[in-house]
Amino acid sequence: MLNELLLFRIIRTGIRRGLNGGHWGWYALAVCATVLRYVNRQDVAAVSRLQAKPGEQLVVTVREPERRRRRLAS
Repeated sequence: MLNELLLFRIIRTGIRRGLNGGHWGWYALAVCATVLRYVNRQDVAAVSRLQAKPGEQLVVTVREPERRRRRLAS
């Protein structure tokens, strides 16, 4: 919540001072804060969560989605 509010204020101030005042550094800061805000809002859903105990092994296999495999086979 605090992070979101801080980024919003930086964006607002950067746009106001950057565009109205002609200071491009403030505008660049607003653009960077907008990117950070966007990245921060993206929810990354975990496919699986697992706690491994000492001595356990985990094998991860990565496969292409079914649609892409069919398209490549054609």
